[in-house]
Amino acid sequence: MNAAKDSIRVVNELAARWTEPALELLAASGVHGVSVSMELDIWRTLKNVMHLALRRQQSLPLVTMRLDAFRKQVLLAAMLRVAGKYVHSFDIFALEGRLRSWIGRQPVQAADLWLYAQMTRDWAAQRPATPPQRSGYRIPRLSAVVG
Repeated sequence: MNAAKDSIRVVNELAARWTEPALELLAASGVHGVSVSMELDIWRTLKNVMHLALRRQQSLPLVTMRLDAFRKQVLLAAMLRVAGKYVHSFDIFALEGRLRSWIGRQPVQAADLWLYAQMTRDWAAQRPATPPQRSGYRIPRLSAVVG
């Protein structure tokens, strides 16, 4: 299987693993009426947010975010998007507080860590071989400006 298809599979699997906790956090935060359509919506949103976060990571030079920070960023963004669709008035700060405390209590699962390592490895393999070159502009040395 090629790297692109494999990374899509890994993102789908990780989004599926995080869908149930996201629904539980949304329900605890006051989003009622959890349904199959909401579950599918959170799963799709998790996938989209993961792809965006990975593209952002890919644009940075060899920097990989830790799994707990990545999970917090992805879950918070996805849950806020879904909550905005289902609830008109929503306490963003309460959701963020619950999410921070939940992530602090949740140990990193070996399966999540393995999937995340596989996903970031696949994305790193898709990076260009040479880093982007700077433009011809150079900052003059201080001695050349002053004296």
